[in-house]
Amino acid sequence: MARRSIFLISGMVLCTALFEGFFSMGCKKAENQPSSTAVQSDVAKPAPPATPVPPPPPPKTPMGELTGVARSDKTTIEAMCVEKGKYLSAKPGTEVFTIPSMSTICGFDENAAPGKTFLVLQFGGKGQRNFDEDLTKFVSLTQGKYLVRLDEHSWLSDASGAKFKSGLLKTHKGPTTLSFEVPSNAAGLVWHYGKKQYQLEPHPVEIADAATSPSSKSEK
Repeated sequence: MARRSIFLISGMVLCTALFEGFFSMGCKKAENQPSSTAVQSDVAKPAPPATPVPPPPPPKTPMGELTGVARSDKTTIEAMCVEKGKYLSAKPGTEVFTIPSMSTICGFDENAAPGKTFLVLQFGGKGQRNFDEDLTKFVSLTQGKYLVRLDEHSWLSDASGAKFKSGLLKTHKGPTTLSFEVPSNAAGLVWHYGKKQYQLEPHPVEIADAATSPSSKSEK
C-alpha cells in the first residue's frame, strides 16, 4: 500500500512537471509570434493627398486684369440701338465705326451656333483703354443682324493656328467681357493683344511676347 502511494505521488509530480513544461513552451512560442496588431501597424499608410496648387494671380492686360475665362453656349454682347429693346439692324457684313459715348448701346444675350461655343474673357480693375471714347467697329454678323460691337485691338488663336478676330465686346452693366465664338473642340487657345500673349486655359496667364503675329490657317 505504501509502495502504491509512492507510485501515485511520483506520477502526479511527473504530470505536473510535464504540464508546466508544455505551458512554458507555449507561452514562449506565443511571445515569439507577432500579433495581428503589430502586423497591421507595419503596413505602409497611404500618403496624404497632395495640397492643391492655387491658380496664378490674374494677369494685367490693357483691358484690365484678366480675372476669368469660361466656355458658354450663351454670352451677353452689345449692339447699337434706338432705345432698350429696339436694336439697329443691317445687311450681313455691314460695318459702322462710331464712338460709343456718342451712340446708344444696348446689351442682349446671344446663343452660340451649333457645334460652337463662346470663350468668354472677363476683366476687372482699371485698364489702359477708355472704351467709351474709342473709335469702335460695329458689324452685322449675328443671327439677329444687329450692329454688334467688336474689339479691333485683339484676336484669338488655337493650337492648329486658326485665327479668330471677331471679339464681341461688352463694357456696360457689369464686368467688361470679350467673347469669341470658336469650335466646341478648340484647344490651346491664346489671346493676343499687340505683342502680348495670354494662355487662357486652364488658368489665364501671360506668356512670352510674340515678336511677330503667327500666320493663320483660317479667319473668322
